[in-house]
Amino acid sequence: MANTVNCVVCKAEVSKRQSLAYKDGRACRTHPEVQVEAQKRLAEEENKRLAKVQAERQRHVKMYGSPVPLGPECWSCRKSGIYSREHWLRMMVANEKCALKKKNVLDPVALREEYGELKLVLVLTPVPAKHPLVCNHPELAMMHSMSVGHLCICQECAKRNGLVKEWEKALSPEISPEVWANWMKIAPLMPVDSIIQTIAKIEIIAEQPIVQVAGETPA
Repeated sequence: MANTVNCVVCKAEVSKRQSLAYKDGRACRTHPEVQVEAQKRLAEEENKRLAKVQAERQRHVKMYGSPVPLGPECWSCRKSGIYSREHWLRMMVANEKCALKKKNVLDPVALREEYGELKLVLVLTPVPAKHPLVCNHPELAMMHSMSVGHLCICQECAKRNGLVKEWEKALSPEISPEVWANWMKIAPLMPVDSIIQTIAKIEIIAEQPIVQVAGETPA
């Protein structure tokens, strides 16, 4: 078999895609000790990322007197959020996790459980030029002009300003049945489908409780 290695635990032949880095080589994903090690690595990487973010926030506050934004912001309320692309990526991962866990992918409760942390979704929304959000805010009027009649706003601001329909339509544009049918045919062949499956599997592994391996002392 091409591109295969021997598992450092059981010595079985396994492909690199079906194995994880472990000690000085690679090992089958199914070994409890390998899963424990993978969880530890994920936790360490997340702790490093959070420490880096916190350090950057403290540096920014010291220099400018205000916290640095943690990501994209709504142009109206200035709250941090995510763009619609990231939202739909999370939706696809949640859908894949439901399938892997044998949950009903059409169940909104199950989908919500697998989606993860809810964040404001920022959408470039068409806004009429005479809308108060544009007329009463010079800075938004300038952004509105530069964005050809659009403002990047969150669902809360859309609701507060009577722009829910416009926001929802921009978030989920209508797709003709023909285009949708063609996409469903080629989607399994696209690299993104494999990426979504990999992300879903990694998240499921990370959710598992850490298993103590016989002979090892808990950290």
